[in-house]
Amino acid sequence: MKATFKKANGGLFPDSPEAEKLFKKIETDAMVECIKGRNYRNLKRFFELRNVTFDIQDCFECPEIWRKHLIMLGGHFETVIIPDKKGGEPIVQYWPKSINFEEMEELEFQELFSRCVTAFLSRYGRGMTEQDFLKVLEFD
Repeated sequence: MKATFKKANGGLFPDSPEAEKLFKKIETDAMVECIKGRNYRNLKRFFELRNVTFDIQDCFECPEIWRKHLIMLGGHFETVIIPDKKGGEPIVQYWPKSINFEEMEELEFQELFSRCVTAFLSRYGRGMTEQDFLKVLEFD
């Protein structure tokens, strides 16, 4: 069972009736694994990053394809090797990995965001500094 808890007064407290039920089932001195949840505002920041950078770049015409390219620029992709049935050279393709909440923890997402900004600036930034760019995004 999965539940969310809120940190307050030096401890973790259930934030819903379901979490309360789970909390009561945990035995004293039991080890519990905690994973910090994703920050929805950071996901919104990523899509704002996509929108602003899409308007600056001039290589892609579709914002969704640009989003996937931006994710790959940030290094979040997998290499897929497609064998040639006729014995020729295999085809190598690169596919962006998912950034959805279930597949990526917050810290990893923050690192990807930073790498996307850095990669965009080095490739398309036209002399902008990261500080200037973040002001364009209104993220200080």
